[in-house]
Amino acid sequence: MKKIESREELAEAYQRIFAVVPPSLAVKESTFDAQGLGDAIDAIEATRMAVLEAGPLTPREVQLIQFGMCAAMVYQPGADLHAGAALAQGATEADLLQVTEVAWVVAGALGFNTAFTGVKNATSK
Repeated sequence: MKKIESREELAEAYQRIFAVVPPSLAVKESTFDAQGLGDAIDAIEATRMAVLEAGPLTPREVQLIQFGMCAAMVYQPGADLHAGAALAQGATEADLLQVTEVAWVVAGALGFNTAFTGVKNATSK
């Protein structure tokens, strides 16, 4: 894993890990830049990518975990993003549905519904 030194490298890392550069990244960067805090958001994002790429988990497993965490937190945009990223990293619809079941165990109907909507949004593209 190479240390991220620029925003271009950060975008490449997002593409590699998520199969997409989320539009929210540009919003974060411009908001922090406008307040003279560009170095802070760059450090936060570089650290995020370092954590996501470190360790024994595969990119598929990391995305499935993030999908489940977003579902349990009832965060639909994140669930949608990570369901799609998990598919791009080799997960199957059955994998996503198992995470949906686990989200129900952890977060009840809200977690289940968030996950299920994420699955349907990701698989309908």
